[in-house]
Amino acid sequence: MAKKSFLKAIPSQWNFLIIVIAIYAVLYFVDYHSFILAFRKTIAILKEVLPTLALVFVLLAVSNYLFSSKKILSYLKDSLFTKWLFAILGGILSSGPVYMWYPMMADLRRKFFDDGLVACFLYNRSVKLPLLPVMVVYFGAKYAIILLFVTIITSILQGLIINKLMIGEKK
Repeated sequence: MAKKSFLKAIPSQWNFLIIVIAIYAVLYFVDYHSFILAFRKTIAILKEVLPTLALVFVLLAVSNYLFSSKKILSYLKDSLFTKWLFAILGGILSSGPVYMWYPMMADLRRKFFDDGLVACFLYNRSVKLPLLPVMVVYFGAKYAIILLFVTIITSILQGLIINKLMIGEKK
């Protein structure tokens, strides 16, 4: 049996970090002054980004705890208001590629959701919580809040329009 090389034994998700550390190590010996500048810049960026990443991590952990499959299903049986609220908040909190959400949305459409709620969920996926602080930095809090409000209202209007247009369509 052939031995694995050192690099193949390391999981691929660590490759970028290892390469960056190697570049820093080379820079340390080749140009110490540039190493110090680069390292200070890296620390400054980390100080800016880590609080936001920590907040996003906490929000994701809380949403994972609060929104288990059983809890979601129990909420969706309650009222129309709860369904719309779930579609809005679920769309905003959802992450990952949209095609991964299609099977769940199709299942919800068969059991609990109408077409408008699915459209509302998908529309609200355009709101990206991790990017809201960046939007506030570049455009200001007032702009970010107004855009968020308009997006939510428009998603509801879009859902209502979809419901009207899809009347009589078989699910």
